[in-house]
Amino acid sequence: MECCTTTGRTKSLILNLVKYNMLSFIKNIFRKNHNWHKPANPISKEQCPCCDYISLFERNNYLICPICYWEDDGHNWNDLDDK
Repeated sequence: MECCTTTGRTKSLILNLVKYNMLSFIKNIFRKNHNWHKPANPISKEQCPCCDYISLFERNNYLICPICYWEDDGHNWNDLDDK
């Protein structure tokens, strides 16, 4: 039975190895060059329908309002019944 048991040191080494691999994986994800959406004009000019601040760069591109964290899914409040 002794061959199947693990000591506290072995468990600690295994956990550290798993943590290191997970951190390496996460770091590699963020190092990659992602093709995030970049607005053509980086000046806010659209009004957020949720908080009414001029905080969106453009509409209908799933941007998130930095003030109220509303996500623009492309639907207008006025024409929801039309679709």
